[in-house]
Amino acid sequence: MVQRVKKEREVQQRGWIGAVILIVLVVGLIWLGQSASRHFGTVETFMADLGAWAPLLFILCYVLLVPFCFPVSVLGFSAGALFGVFWGTLLLTLGAVLAASLVFPLARRFFRVRILAYAESRRRLVTFIRLADQDAPRLQILIRLSPLNFGLANYLLSVSRVSYPIYLLGTLCVVPSALAQAYLGYAAGRLGRMAGGTATGTPLETILTVFGLVVCVVLLFIIGRLARQALRSAAANDDSMQGNQHDDTVS
Repeated sequence: MVQRVKKEREVQQRGWIGAVILIVLVVGLIWLGQSASRHFGTVETFMADLGAWAPLLFILCYVLLVPFCFPVSVLGFSAGALFGVFWGTLLLTLGAVLAASLVFPLARRFFRVRILAYAESRRRLVTFIRLADQDAPRLQILIRLSPLNFGLANYLLSVSRVSYPIYLLGTLCVVPSALAQAYLGYAAGRLGRMAGGTATGTPLETILTVFGLVVCVVLLFIIGRLARQALRSAAANDDSMQGNQHDDTVS
């Protein structure tokens, strides 16, 4: 009975903590959008002057930054703010496929030894590589949906025994997060401009935009949490199997 009450309290506390984090994230995104809106006109003018070259420049930046493990969420927000939800998602997906295609040969042919040496000092990364060797499609889906850095995930999968077609197909699993990030960037930018007086909108539009912003944050949190739990479970099962194999060898 006492344990049940404790668990219920823990669940309630986690719920309150999650709500506070959600509010802080939403307010923070709106504040960032308002701060960025001061310079957004200059950026929009620059992009407009580039014309059809603007999307190509964005994709080029994406492809060049990912191998250095640059946080792609920043690029995701920027894509949504600059190109809108649909085109932003499309550019992010295309950029992810091209960046992953660039990392694969680099990691497998030139940096394999260094990546494996780096992973050996971190048990979780070694487990990811071993799991990728055993169940590549499932692990790719989990890794792409998890908050793990996109560039690092590409390196880890590239040095495993995953084939290139499976590796490339798994990259498409970034679409849900790309869509959410693009909308977050679009919504934060719009709300920021409205708060700064550089854009107008009806109360209903504002409510719907905020609602969509909250939904995207919640979805990203839930998807990331489920992916982390699944990865931990897979890692725990793998460790258990490794331990049983070791015991059998000793006996």
